[in-house]
Amino acid sequence: MSQSGSKKRGRMLKWIAVIMAAGVVTAGTAAYYIYSYFYKPNTAVDSPRRIYIRHGATFDSVMDSLRAGGVLKDEESFEAVARRKLYPQHVKSGSYEFTPGMSNLQMVRRLISGSQSPVKLTFNNIRTAGQLAQRLAATLEMDSLKAMDAVMNDSLLAQY
Repeated sequence: MSQSGSKKRGRMLKWIAVIMAAGVVTAGTAAYYIYSYFYKPNTAVDSPRRIYIRHGATFDSVMDSLRAGGVLKDEESFEAVARRKLYPQHVKSGSYEFTPGMSNLQMVRRLISGSQSPVKLTFNNIRTAGQLAQRLAATLEMDSLKAMDAVMNDSLLAQY
């Protein structure tokens, strides 16, 4: 083989090495961004924050609640993960607690599974059924008339 042929071959090998290195860097960068979308902490809270999702809520109303509660650092990444996991088709009502350091994937899994946080309800200084209905309505975020109907429903009370 001639000297000029080996130089050409050497240059070609260098170009191949440069292209492969660029591909590895690009793949690594893409992997980091995908990882951060799913696993990087995305809560903007410094203490647990509770969000209530009403019955019949849509994904947009859940996003509004998360926005109003100041839960998310990066709404776009949360929304991307939620859509990827098909959460908009599986919105479940309830009381959900988000803690510092939760990732998008942890939050979406909690919402999809319906893994709600218990609500503490205390009954002190309540003397009438109306006062009880008001306390239930305020704590459980329900209509006070429905709460009053439940308190006054003998068959429901007998069941529980």
